[in-house]
Amino acid sequence: MQKLYCFSRQDFNDYCSERGWTSENYPSEAAFISICNTAEGSEFLFLDEITHYFPTETPEIINLDFEDITEPEIIYRGRVNKGMSQEQADRLCEFIERNQDKDFYIHCEAGLSRSQGVVRYILDVYGKDHDFETLRTNPCRTPNLYVTALLKRSYRKFKNIEI
Repeated sequence: MQKLYCFSRQDFNDYCSERGWTSENYPSEAAFISICNTAEGSEFLFLDEITHYFPTETPEIINLDFEDITEPEIIYRGRVNKGMSQEQADRLCEFIERNQDKDFYIHCEAGLSRSQGVVRYILDVYGKDHDFETLRTNPCRTPNLYVTALLKRSYRKFKNIEI
């Protein structure tokens, strides 16, 4: 059974740290998707500077920065908030396709929306061919459907599927 684990950023960091996983030392059967806010978004939310647990991308690690919104961008109080872009969705779709037979460890800040949008996509697209185990403590209940939709659009483009 493949793992499809969705975490908050802190729980993800703790999970990896407890296992001694680093950018140079992680299981070969694992793929990691790290979603953080942009620097501007973190500043706006009065969060400390957010960094990815694995700072260097590899074929098994992808780091993305975008806000938890449901459109490409929203201007709020004169500040532009950036949602997931189609380019980020394309990169992530290709990353998931390349790593589809691995265990997935995914996080965003709270583990409740952006990362669950990715989980929902994986379950919808790959669920019939893979037996996924999700975390009982964080089931996929509140996915960011904008993230899911962008990923599905990328998948159709990647697979050259007409709708």
